[in-house]
Amino acid sequence: MTADNEILARNYISPEQYEQLLKPVNESRVMFLGKTKHMESYDIRAHLNRVFGFGRWSAEVVSMDLIKEWTGKNSNNADAVYVGYRASVRLTVCAPDGTQLAVYTEHAAGDALGFPIAKVISAHDFAMKTAESQALKRAAINLGDQFGLSLYNAGSVEPLVLGTKLPVLGPDQEQQADLEELPELVPEDTGEYHDADSDAEPEDIKPLKDVDPAVNQAFEERLQQVQDNVNGLNALRKWAHNSGLPATQIDRIKVRLAELGQ
Repeated sequence: MTADNEILARNYISPEQYEQLLKPVNESRVMFLGKTKHMESYDIRAHLNRVFGFGRWSAEVVSMDLIKEWTGKNSNNADAVYVGYRASVRLTVCAPDGTQLAVYTEHAAGDALGFPIAKVISAHDFAMKTAESQALKRAAINLGDQFGLSLYNAGSVEPLVLGTKLPVLGPDQEQQADLEELPELVPEDTGEYHDADSDAEPEDIKPLKDVDPAVNQAFEERLQQVQDNVNGLNALRKWAHNSGLPATQIDRIKVRLAELGQ
């Protein structure tokens, strides 16, 4: 791993995390509720652990309010209780070194309908857990397609994010060294993942006209920033490979490295 990538991996996200977050969601993780696609809250929690690691994220219940409780008859014409709650959940995710990356707060409602009167406590428990789970899922979609964002596009599993701008390293950060080894990203149980440390060329290199303009713009800006920095150029070359940029763009990095005697 180059110095630039090591620094990004320490206080932003690692190259493996970045690559994983840009992948489309694995269809095996998508469930159906009637005709609606969704993801289970337990799967969201498991994937937060896979991507960010144990102790590198938290979900705080900011508020839990009873909306309404009433009694009536259930489908068997027996006395039953109906309960509704509203929850607010704050999701925090951290970099491998513990640096706080982002905080997302979302709200959702959950209900328990037609519970027997004798199970009124269970009804409240069920409604509270449902509201919390729904709020967590809404917060997690801010992290992109791996957490169900694309499903809001008519249930599609095709990725929506496609690419982002990486943070810019300052001169002081680029001189840091001797960074501790970072834990490896734990993949899902199904599916294969590209090795971000591989120097192999991508199998399917897109023509420039088919590249997301935002990705290409990020490449141009970063190239200007690191054109005299060998480590920065090597990091950018690997990022360009993983982003599917065309060979003509990657060749520009090779030419500049040659000019610097590398």
